Amino acid sequence: MNTDFVAVTGGSAGGHLALLAGYTPGHPELTPDDLRDANTTVRGIFAYYGATEMNAVLKHASLMMPDKPSRGIEIALSLLSSIMNISVKDSVEDLGWFSASMMIGNPMGGKPEEVPEVYELASPITHANSDCPPTLLLQGEHDIIIPANAVRELHQRLVEVGVPSIYVEFPQTNHGFELIFPQVSPSAHAALHDLDHYLALMV
Repeated sequence: MNTDFVAVTGGSAGGHLALLAGYTPGHPELTPDDLRDANTTVRGIFAYYGATEMNAVLKHASLMMPDKPSRGIEIALSLLSSIMNISVKDSVEDLGWFSASMMIGNPMGGKPEEVPEVYELASPITHANSDCPPTLLLQGEHDIIIPANAVRELHQRLVEVGVPSIYVEFPQTNHGFELIFPQVSPSAHAALHDLDHYLALMV
């Protein structure tokens, strides 16, 4: 393997991890012990709809959920609550928090007001600086999980500090757009085209 040319990629949670890994090489709180002395820098990142700011994901999830859950959702919440050790009452009253906690809240260890430092540490935008590698951000306009405005904000931050960043937003496109019928999906084809050109520029 050519260790002088390492790029990282991922979609959704994988996109979040790719961004975090690329922006925090050698970070004392995010680097495993067996990699302390290793060079973990990368040459580039291309992220499909990755989380860029964890508070924004929670707020987005809250907006996407109904104010009053149906009886079927209440039953599902009851089952999931027992698995995740979250009270049914709290989850029904705060459905947005519960839905988001299934994605990020539980691994974070609590709500933003309870562990703000964890949310900040886990947000790629926190670590955006002039040493970050070139980044390609591929995002759907109507993503139900990752808010496009938060990804745009990361792009703007990177540009401000002088990092080569490309932001591509696909109109009328949702989360996982390149996974559903990719052979006939215009967004999937366009994303692949953009990725091909991005890698060509890096070589």
